[in-house]
Amino acid sequence: MVKIGITGGVAAGKSTVSAYLRKKGFLVICADEVSRELTKKGGDAIAKIQKEFGKSYFDEEGNLIRKKLSDLIFSSEEARIRLNSIMHPLILRDIEKQLSKTSENVVFIDMPLLYEIGLDKAVDKVWLVSGDMDIRKERLIKRDKITKEKALNIIKSQLSEEAKKSRADVIIDNSGDIKNTYLRLDGLIRDLNI
Repeated sequence: MVKIGITGGVAAGKSTVSAYLRKKGFLVICADEVSRELTKKGGDAIAKIQKEFGKSYFDEEGNLIRKKLSDLIFSSEEARIRLNSIMHPLILRDIEKQLSKTSENVVFIDMPLLYEIGLDKAVDKVWLVSGDMDIRKERLIKRDKITKEKALNIIKSQLSEEAKKSRADVIIDNSGDIKNTYLRLDGLIRDLNI
């Protein structure tokens, strides 16, 4: 099995790339989807998050108040480290579980913090989705309905794009026309020789 990590800064277009690969019939394991499952009511991360951060981050039904926790972790590096220490092992466990259940020849793992948690060492190749910083900021502000300040805090919380570019096997520039991104992906898929 060939494992290809897909990473990139927030709002660079990883989801767009992953959706296209799924449309082409590939298995894509998305860390953000795994995270949402772990943090929904009754998910494996809920009790640990409640113990670490308190009940004030949950509504009366026991659902995580995502925006409140997000505001905290993107304003406090210490809080972000605490949350990551809960989430990353659980996410990696679930990814491993999904990998063990598949017989696909090629599997893509979409993970924003691929380098930050060392998953780059567990994949065969890394495809970096890259994008113009101003475009990414605007996408993030519009998508998440957040302030420019919070968008910058989120972007700063990740490894820089320059550092990621220096370590990636493939760079997919998603700054321009989406058709160009799809053409680039078609070429990369052909190069897989499957």
